[in-house]
Amino acid sequence: MFFSHLFVIKWSAMKKLYACFILVLLLINLAALSATNSFFQPTGGSKVTILSEDFEGAALPSGWTNDYGLATYGWQFGTDLSSAYWNIPPHTTYACANDDSCNCDMSNVNLTTPSFNNSLAGAILEFDYLSYTASDVTEVQISIDGGITFITIETLPETNGIWVDDYAIDISSYLSANAMIRFHYSDAGSWSWGFCIDNVEISSPGGDDLAATGISPHMAFVGDVIYPEVSIRNTGSVVASSYSVNLKINFNATEVYNENMTFIAQPLQPATDKTIVFNIPFTVAAAGNYEMKATVIMANDINPANDTTSATLFAASVPPYNHFAYAVNIDNKSFNAVDLTTGVLDSIAFFDVMDFPMSFEFIDNLLYVFRISGKVDIVYSDGTLMTVGAISGMPSSPMAATYCELNDKTYIIGFNDTVSILYELDINTLQASQIGVCGSGVFIALEATQVGALYGVTINDDQLYSIDRFTGTSTLIGSTGLALSYGQDISWDSNTGTLYGMLYDETAGGVFGTFDTSNGLFTSISVAGDQIAAFAVNSAWTSIAESDYKKPSFYPNPADDIINMNLTENSMVTIYDLSGRIVLQNNVDPTAHLDISSFCPGAYIISVSTETTKSDEMLIVQ
Repeated sequence: MFFSHLFVIKWSAMKKLYACFILVLLLINLAALSATNSFFQPTGGSKVTILSEDFEGAALPSGWTNDYGLATYGWQFGTDLSSAYWNIPPHTTYACANDDSCNCDMSNVNLTTPSFNNSLAGAILEFDYLSYTASDVTEVQISIDGGITFITIETLPETNGIWVDDYAIDISSYLSANAMIRFHYSDAGSWSWGFCIDNVEISSPGGDDLAATGISPHMAFVGDVIYPEVSIRNTGSVVASSYSVNLKINFNATEVYNENMTFIAQPLQPATDKTIVFNIPFTVAAAGNYEMKATVIMANDINPANDTTSATLFAASVPPYNHFAYAVNIDNKSFNAVDLTTGVLDSIAFFDVMDFPMSFEFIDNLLYVFRISGKVDIVYSDGTLMTVGAISGMPSSPMAATYCELNDKTYIIGFNDTVSILYELDINTLQASQIGVCGSGVFIALEATQVGALYGVTINDDQLYSIDRFTGTSTLIGSTGLALSYGQDISWDSNTGTLYGMLYDETAGGVFGTFDTSNGLFTSISVAGDQIAAFAVNSAWTSIAESDYKKPSFYPNPADDIINMNLTENSMVTIYDLSGRIVLQNNVDPTAHLDISSFCPGAYIISVSTETTKSDEMLIVQ
């Protein structure tokens, strides 16, 4: 069984959690010469590079010092400095103080540059860095007396294990002919994570200089209407007031977009970034690669070498998802269609499970996979993948994910070794924002209904819970009746109002079935035996022709005491408040009258279900 397999997180240390799941990343090895250039080096225009170090020598650079106090060792240099419980994403060769690996007294670990002359106007320190949580003390310090004393000029924010590139600090006010920069790390007396840096540069920008630094988006789908964005930066030493930005897009060597944005009397301060959103939209007409080129134009710009940047927009044509559900078999590493009636899996393609697939979820009719490393991919119906990116803003791996149709929001759950926490995830930026604590249980699966109710399954006590999407608070529904372990998933069918589960029982292995959401009990449909970790129902797929389906209705709406049903057959009517709580549920005949006089004024969801159909409408109670 893979990883055997994912988790019996009846463990306690978050370090152990990471040990079981973190992806063994493919490393990028870029061979290059390395040297510390502690001298003035013109680099186009009148920009002056004062010091530059990329650590490609994989050793302490000449002139740098590595002081680590009482620690067993200090800063290390290499392409892969990951440790048992801390996976560091690749970043060519970098420098890192890894307290997770050392587990020693790293309370005063310092990497210090050689002395440099900081007397040029507008000097800026730029570097890439990575840290983990706020428990890691990561500081940038400066000395203007040749290293006798240092002061902290910035305490760096934690990055949750993601590299932050081109971080800039203005050091122009620290004038000295004998200056030094020190990167300081402290574990604050605990077993913590660490601090990594790369591509350190100190430079003086000269006079007027704007740089084009980025273009987005990098991916789209045929038919999308996008508003392109261009990032620029004032790399000069004076305020930029008037300038313009041009964006050209070519497809198959044919220009398909050419627009300008002009800015007059709109100051951009030195060492400041600006994102420009073009107000002329671009429609993605065909699948393929679109070549984008952005140019920033300003009078008297001293460095034309950085005026232009290029990027590729990949556009995909999404094939239809023509199965009722999809799942990943971890044991045979396959992407499968799922028959919801029998639970039979039909293999479609190979599926990579090394970076463990924690959850499948349909979002805006696209199938997403959320992996243990935090990586998110789109999965096409033939099993091919498109990388979306990596989640940021949560200090732990995503245990589960779901999409709520009611408010068009995506939710994820993380476990921090003590409690499970609910987050809202911006699916466009993959930035997570904490909502609240769900409880001490390990929530391994999460699912939203179309009326906003959230359900979660825990593997430490084998229970089904409801979760408040506004606060994260969980409420026990009942036992599943299984002994749950490892990775698994649940999914809601909005056509039938059914909560399905691809679970893993310690005795039976992989099981497929349905939940009774009133008491938590799980009823098995089939026993796969294999571990089926990621699973999602495709509620948008239906075999019922529109012409054969008459949508149920009710009146009046708004209402204050009685609503009258207009149905084609006997149906189950369920009314939810906006938190997902059931406030009324009855089996009714086609012309039933429902008493809502006890309802508080507000908005509700009325759901009508039969054996083959399901419909939801908003009800306003006055």
